[in-house]
Amino acid sequence: MARAFSLGDDGSLPEEQSRRLVVKLAAWVLVVRVVLALWVIVYPDSRFFNSIDSLSIAPIVNFYVDGMFKDIPANDSYFYWIIALHGAGSWDPEMGWRLVNFSQVFPVIIAVVKPIFSTWSPYIINTVFAAITPWFLVGFLNSVIKNPATARRIAIAVLFNPIFLAYSIYGLTEPLHYLLLFAVLSAHYKSGILWRIVEYSCLVIFELNRFIGIILATFYVYKVVFARGTSLKQRVLWLVPVVVLSATYVGWEWICLQVFGHTPSEARTYYWHHGFNLDPTVPLFIVKQFPMLLAGAMLGLLLLVSVFSSNEEHRKLEATEFERIDVQACVAMAAVFFVFIGLINTPISLFRYVGTMFPLFAVMLLRFPTNRYLPVMIFGIVMGVVMAHLAAICIMFFSSPPIPSLTALDVTLCTIFTISFFAASFTFFIKRHLFKSDNAVMLVHLLLAILLAPLALYFP
Repeated sequence: MARAFSLGDDGSLPEEQSRRLVVKLAAWVLVVRVVLALWVIVYPDSRFFNSIDSLSIAPIVNFYVDGMFKDIPANDSYFYWIIALHGAGSWDPEMGWRLVNFSQVFPVIIAVVKPIFSTWSPYIINTVFAAITPWFLVGFLNSVIKNPATARRIAIAVLFNPIFLAYSIYGLTEPLHYLLLFAVLSAHYKSGILWRIVEYSCLVIFELNRFIGIILATFYVYKVVFARGTSLKQRVLWLVPVVVLSATYVGWEWICLQVFGHTPSEARTYYWHHGFNLDPTVPLFIVKQFPMLLAGAMLGLLLLVSVFSSNEEHRKLEATEFERIDVQACVAMAAVFFVFIGLINTPISLFRYVGTMFPLFAVMLLRFPTNRYLPVMIFGIVMGVVMAHLAAICIMFFSSPPIPSLTALDVTLCTIFTISFFAASFTFFIKRHLFKSDNAVMLVHLLLAILLAPLALYFP
């Protein structure tokens, strides 16, 4: 068993070692998902996540919304299940046309398999997605990271990052998002028309699964602008994915308008009150938007310091460890993400989106001689998001009236586990060089996910 699950260098040839790593990561994914599912089921929360069914399809809880108490789903997996059962056109009077806001990709997949797996369907298909992802993730990392040992550590850090793990056990779109993201990036580095078809096809599904194509488009645009010694033809080819993402977004808006009479953008604006705002006098701008805008601006500034570093020795040192332009493009994705979220007046699911922003977890394991503060800044951003959500839990509980789906036990346990997560994360970040075993690193991430899962229970 120890040999079968060992993630370290087994002394085989690079290609064989890569294939074995993929299989072992997939095996760990299965083990971790079972462990976390059991943990959430036995954890004494007040939101009734007490079975595989409730992990797949969120239970209904009493919540304080818009000045009144309402029965609402504990997370978005409930809506995906409703769409899978009844289709996006069968509206409940309470729903109106809100479900146009949600991706239809995941519900379609659920609808296909639910005759076999019933209410377990979301959990099972997400397990399959998560188990397939290592193949694409490792393929991407092998194209960008030149040191195999570093690539292995990054694969563990990304695939088993605690925030992603805490949300991927639910019937949400996180595992599909990761799978599509790394399918796109893995295909991007391969030559041939067939791989371009794979890349562009996955881009279409990626956009339809989550309407945040602008984030992934940053990766391509950054390379177009900052790549050195690249032909005009290659730069134009890098812009094709941006066109694919844009056309998919616009096309889906048009299709929904014709079929439902409303667009997803209208649904988000009407029901979630989403909109762009740069007016600092708007209530909660300083509390909600400004920290995100500041995080994105600081991350972008630190990236530019690295890009335009005049220290040639440091630049060459980075180039020996990873493809600088590609890693920088990934960091640019993270910076644009925070700016994009910060522009929206009511950020939603921020915790979930941070969990799938893989550059945040990959970069912390890389050396940046051109800017040593970059990994530290990223660590601070991730920890800041976590502590902000703990603060939100406490505010909701002590508000007047208090949220009925939160109990004193919820707040107490969640606070204890989250503070423990913060302390353990800080210790691991400072002392990570002392962990010589890749298996130990993976187990640390599992421990961190167990500590963080209670906080993820309370944010859809």
